[in-house]
Amino acid sequence: MLVDYAYFTDPVYAWLEKDRFEDLPYLDERVREDGPGHCGVYRVEITEDNGITSEESVELIVSSMQRPNGIGFVGDDLIVSDCCQGSHLENCTSGTSRWEIFRQKMEEGSSSTWIHRATIEDHVSPDEAEGGCSDGFDLYEYYDGLSTDDIRKTSNLRSFLLASCFGGLCVVDLELKKVVVRMWTAKEKFGGCKISNVAVAKRHGMVILTGNCGISMIPLRNEMKVTSEDEVYSEL
Repeated sequence: MLVDYAYFTDPVYAWLEKDRFEDLPYLDERVREDGPGHCGVYRVEITEDNGITSEESVELIVSSMQRPNGIGFVGDDLIVSDCCQGSHLENCTSGTSRWEIFRQKMEEGSSSTWIHRATIEDHVSPDEAEGGCSDGFDLYEYYDGLSTDDIRKTSNLRSFLLASCFGGLCVVDLELKKVVVRMWTAKEKFGGCKISNVAVAKRHGMVILTGNCGISMIPLRNEMKVTSEDEVYSEL
């Protein structure tokens, strides 16, 4: 029987205080003392009437990430962004943009485990912009050329994340596993806009962004042409 699940993350930000509204060590202290002791990635079974079966059906998938935030699937891969900010976490400081990739491995019976498949990580100096972090993202796919009989093949499919990241918006190549383009929006001279969520409206040829500057729309080409590992042309 097929079972539907809702997937979600539980970062530290529920503990933010009005007078200390930034990523500081007190957030981790609250998680340890008053929370579950970790920041997690979870899933919960959804019933046929779109309800939750029980609290016991909530399954912890990952507890090793420090700032799990944006979440989504690309095929069988579960991708979770790590929203690194501040300077107090040794492996998750401002200037770091990170996406962790997991895949479910079925065991005997109905049990399963989640295997960590890859990390996509990018570093720039925290002095380059006024913050931002890897948070929401959406998938953008296109076919890199046609076959001889003019039929598009899955093997030609290129997959990218259009993702919020430190400094603005990043194009993340899932094949090369690297950030290939960054659009700086969080620099003061570009408006100081920190991107939080991203949605691709491919039918309308637009990328929709939300952040501290409101809601923005950017035209998107029908395809992106990758000429080398270090160069991607787009009209973002």
